[in-house]
Amino acid sequence: MSQKKIERRSKVKAFVKLVNYNHLIPTRYMVTPDIDLKQVVSEDKMGSKETKKQMKREVRKIFNDK
Repeated sequence: MSQKKIERRSKVKAFVKLVNYNHLIPTRYMVTPDIDLKQVVSEDKMGSKETKKQMKREVRKIFNDK
């Protein structure tokens, strides 16, 4: 596989969604506690499209760096 194809397949598509922690089901995907996403993701940023889009970019950057 070419290097360009490997880079394209290894990118993360981030999304942000409000959930109730009581209804959260554990999955095989885990985020280690060394990433502090609570500073990036907040409920007040979910209000407008511009802030939500910026928040998704920041989350995607964190996951891609990891």
